[in-house]
Amino acid sequence: MTSIQKNQYQEIRMEVANVDGFEGISVRIYSSVKGEFVPTRKGIWFRLDLLPDFLEMVDAFIETWLDDAPSTDEVVEGQQVIASMQ
Repeated sequence: MTSIQKNQYQEIRMEVANVDGFEGISVRIYSSVKGEFVPTRKGIWFRLDLLPDFLEMVDAFIETWLDDAPSTDEVVEGQQVIASMQ
């Protein structure tokens, strides 16, 4: 299992999971409840044999996104705008 912190109360976990007798990859949001992270319904599960295709899709997305990605200054400016709206 591997995870990244999404925000103060949530993390995204990726792990091998057995669903109805089938092994696959689960990518799911976990939320903190009383100090313990529990799975939410938000996420996806797919068969292990689709992992290479999934990674290919992620790579293609990253390449496309990098071509259209905003500059660091634009990202910081956008974050400041969002923060001022809250």
